[in-house]
Amino acid sequence: MIWTPQALSRLDSIVTVSGVNYYYRANPDSIVKLIPSVKKQEDFYNAYKELVDFFERNNIRLTEKEKVVTRFKWYFFKILVLKIKEYRFTRIFYLLGVLPCCRVTRYPELEGENG
Repeated sequence: MIWTPQALSRLDSIVTVSGVNYYYRANPDSIVKLIPSVKKQEDFYNAYKELVDFFERNNIRLTEKEKVVTRFKWYFFKILVLKIKEYRFTRIFYLLGVLPCCRVTRYPELEGENG
């Protein structure tokens, strides 16, 4: 996720080949389909944040929606109960993954005043 854009940004040119297909067979019992562990969620979060930062440092425009990172998902018996999304200093909490219930914004410029 992080390596590809960084590698592409260092190229002088790129060649594409038309007519090349990619076939993907979805397996519902695959490990990819399992509920992600906390470690896997943290890894994805950190990688996505680094990707967004890379795009911003290299003046590659992203929509506001593309800058929103899923911070955490909490499941109860395979049912998504809570999803936390983050954009810059704001976290939005969603019940059942879709119902926004709380918004928390940090103000880093004020945090320094309190020690």
